[in-house]
Amino acid sequence: IKGLDPTPLAFVVTNVAYLGAMTRFKLLQSTPTPSRNAPRLAFERMGLAAIVIDRNEFIVEVNDAACELFDMEPENLLGNSCEEALPSLQASINLTEGPADQIISISEAPHRAVVTPVTDPYNRTVSYIVTLTDISGYLRRQEQLRVLNRTFRHNVRTKLQLLVGIEADGGVKGSE
Repeated sequence: IKGLDPTPLAFVVTNVAYLGAMTRFKLLQSTPTPSRNAPRLAFERMGLAAIVIDRNEFIVEVNDAACELFDMEPENLLGNSCEEALPSLQASINLTEGPADQIISISEAPHRAVVTPVTDPYNRTVSYIVTLTDISGYLRRQEQLRVLNRTFRHNVRTKLQLLVGIEADGGVKGSE
């Protein structure tokens, strides 16, 4: 059609599509990056007890699970040296060895302590994260499996010896 310009019609269709994308699908309202509070929330709400200790061995961060484990308030832990605030933990772990995985006893229960160094871009250690996991259930299940294994091996060995004894005698007598 001579003299018909489709540009205004194309602008109308495009603007309707943009309006739908911005209102219905929130095109410019959401960002794909997590909020700045996400790492903090993850640290506070994780199920493991976690303590951040600086390179001078002062406690700089602690989550609720760690406070509950040591039965202390965060105010009594933060800013204090690890040796003063948590002597049982300080005596059990060695921070300077690097990544370490140790079994220690806290409140009469065995815990797995994992020490992870945190480094800066120049590969210098700036702090350590100590995570503590209660492994008493794991150790109890391990002991149960050992007992079951011993029992199973004993029963199989007994049955096998019985079968070997029957074959050595030439079969069961009276079954002919």
